[in-house]
Amino acid sequence: MHNYYKKNNVIPSNNWNSASKSLTSCHLYHYAGNNPITYTDPNGEYAGLVLDRVDANGMGHIGLFVQTGDDSWSYFEVYPFDKNGEQAYHHIKCDDTSDMVSILSKNRMSFPCGKIAELLAGGKEAGVIQRDFSSKDVMMAYFTSRKFSEILSFETTTEQDSIIYNNAVSSGKDFSGYSLIGNNCGTWAMNVLSTEGSGINKIDYAKDPFKNESNFFLGIYMSNAPNGAWLIFCLSNPEGKTESIK
Repeated sequence: MHNYYKKNNVIPSNNWNSASKSLTSCHLYHYAGNNPITYTDPNGEYAGLVLDRVDANGMGHIGLFVQTGDDSWSYFEVYPFDKNGEQAYHHIKCDDTSDMVSILSKNRMSFPCGKIAELLAGGKEAGVIQRDFSSKDVMMAYFTSRKFSEILSFETTTEQDSIIYNNAVSSGKDFSGYSLIGNNCGTWAMNVLSTEGSGINKIDYAKDPFKNESNFFLGIYMSNAPNGAWLIFCLSNPEGKTESIK
């Protein structure tokens, strides 16, 4: 009998890399992890995270985005400010393609603070910044200009997008006391994105590692470092999709 598949490999290529280790999630034509009853996306909308792995001296930097209309988007991030009230880390030079920029909060850092904060972060204050974009292409151009490395997307509904957006705005206005441990860009984005009703999960990785003394520092890293927060969301949401930003 002729072996058709040996001669013609018809498995299609897929530019989206699943965060799951399940083979079904890696196939281009397997919608929602091949489980459309549990995972659905009737509106074709998305929310998710964007990551810069090398920012903050290798600890990484995370921001979150959410769709707010047919093709309009908002991006939120916790970031330090310099003494002039501008975003610190002066090495960030990008094309700001956003239609509107709003500073939702700006307060003194808790840790680091004073001169140490200026040395490490470029300023003594930190807060939440919101950027609105007229299309996904415009938002992606901004991410590319900022040299973000990866994007993690979750399929959402209009109602879920509204919950995430409203929580991002309200908690962004209330944000204060930035700390490298427990209250940074990664922890804030995780809490906002996994708010009740968003449909996005967040496992508490810190519980089990703290029971094992050898994993003490791993638990701290996973629960606080932006790169660790990224991994937590990948593990918590196997239906999520990652893509490299070029």
